[in-house]
Amino acid sequence: MPDEQLRELAVQLYERHKEAFDFVFECRPELAGFADVTRSLLDGIPGLVADRHGANIVRFVPKAWVELETFNRCPESAWTRTGRSLLFEIKTYNTASPYADRVNVTLVSGPAPEAVRTHIYTAAAQLPRLFKGLVKPMGKQFATIYNRDLLPVSAGRNMEREERVATINSNWADFVEVDLPKLTDAVLEIASSQPASAQ
Repeated sequence: MPDEQLRELAVQLYERHKEAFDFVFECRPELAGFADVTRSLLDGIPGLVADRHGANIVRFVPKAWVELETFNRCPESAWTRTGRSLLFEIKTYNTASPYADRVNVTLVSGPAPEAVRTHIYTAAAQLPRLFKGLVKPMGKQFATIYNRDLLPVSAGRNMEREERVATINSNWADFVEVDLPKLTDAVLEIASSQPASAQ
């Protein structure tokens, strides 16, 4: 079954059985080696608004995007109940995964009207130096338009935990200072240039 179908099925199952899943997640042994670290990254960062988190995903948006209709057009049952259609995600991987030593931050365009998604994706693709790691082609519902490792797998395997945590925090600070303001402004500009057909 393709990844997108699996993701859609997972979303449907979660929405139907949220309380049960949340209870299981609370009781599970710690699998995401750096989940505790990533959950604290948003603390003390002004201008960021937390969205709904997953077991190994911390989601957020810049405050400047919160009221923009363009980025709040996702059906609540399709991704997150906030209805946001463009989110940053900080991802960790469980210890059984080949990516267990990796932590990355992505900007994901989720379910929204096709014209909106296409406009955002096309505009981001034209700025490859800013929207690094844009995944091609654009998915039918989800598209990663930015991707940066906070802890690459290759580096993480050769470090002690304290070094890994320090690397995550250092790369996060650099992301917040350098990439995040540029991405925030660029996406606002993309939204303002949206053609009438995509509104």
